[in-house]
Amino acid sequence: MDLLCGKYFDTCLSGTFALCKLNITDDGRRKFEIPNIALRPCHLLKKLTTIKQGYCLRKDYLEGLKQAESFGQLLQAQWTDATATNAHNTPRQRKDQTIQVLPLTDDLHLM
Repeated sequence: MDLLCGKYFDTCLSGTFALCKLNITDDGRRKFEIPNIALRPCHLLKKLTTIKQGYCLRKDYLEGLKQAESFGQLLQAQWTDATATNAHNTPRQRKDQTIQVLPLTDDLHLM
């Protein structure tokens, strides 16, 4: 529960980057080898943040509530830019880099 505070947000990002095998391309773009994993930790962390908020409200632990709220705000504000956008763009980049071979005219006549 204590890890869901703002000072550990960068640790969560680093862990996600390690899981997804982040690579920086020659033109400076981030590319994930396993892009679908990048979206899952965000949902999990949001759920854990709401659980922590509920726990802190029941125990009247205001400092923990404040930590959970700040972590949730960081998730909402920066996770998209850091991981989700790149995770959605990686398959698109792979598709753009794939060479498409068109059939020859002779092959089309045979069909």
